Amino acid sequence: MNDHMKTHRELLTRELLCIADTYWVLGHWYIKCMLNGRSIADFNSLAGFAQDTLGNTRAIFSFLEETYDMPEHQLEFGRDAWAIQSMGTLDAAPESWGDFVMTAYLVECAVWKATKTMQSDAIPEIKMLLRRLGESLYYREIYIEGWIDAFSREERDDAARVASRRLSETFAWFEGGVPDPLVDAGIRTGSLADARTAWLEKIRPVMASATGKALDESRLPESTPDGWDRAARRPGRPVPAGLWEFMMPSSDEALLARRPLAVSITDNLDLFSESA
Repeated sequence: MNDHMKTHRELLTRELLCIADTYWVLGHWYIKCMLNGRSIADFNSLAGFAQDTLGNTRAIFSFLEETYDMPEHQLEFGRDAWAIQSMGTLDAAPESWGDFVMTAYLVECAVWKATKTMQSDAIPEIKMLLRRLGESLYYREIYIEGWIDAFSREERDDAARVASRRLSETFAWFEGGVPDPLVDAGIRTGSLADARTAWLEKIRPVMASATGKALDESRLPESTPDGWDRAARRPGRPVPAGLWEFMMPSSDEALLARRPLAVSITDNLDLFSESA
């Protein structure tokens, strides 16, 4: 572990969990909405999206656990709904196909723009990890833009109806600590405000296509909502119970399946005994 990582351990962990947890929830959005696809190609793509985003989550979890000597699978199985630092707009389930596609695009682009600010040379391990995450985004971004281009009038109306709320909630996610010690230390190459500006530039034409209207930036919030958790960059509430149960089922069978490999590998199952 280099000196930068030792000094800024808590800040780095929180920042990386903002990314990993958002991908964790988004991956479950892709799983849940898979059957709403319009074609076999959509089903296959959403399955791939889920695999990519959940793979990104576990890559970050593994990096943090190995780097900071945490217990195996602690970040995935050792936290509760209050500890999850996912983007707040993903707490509310999509109301329609138009809402789902538009929200996924806003979130994917937001995570990538924030991630790019963490790719300095100060910590090469993080730079390489996050660059790979960006490479996996390219296909998802292009495919989602294709869905938006193919929106029906009804889907555009659906997207426009919820656009202000989704946009504002995603906009708020960029609100971090000021000043940012990670910028001062050269670990972050730009501020979250810089990332937010780049995100707005990226989404303007796509949002106009999605909703049929120009992006109304005058309605974006000037401050974070009441109860905002600045450290976690989300509302000060847990992930909704229904969403959390989908992500982390609590049945006896699910708990059995979640045992770490180091434990389950010691099982001695005799499938040929009379009692089996």
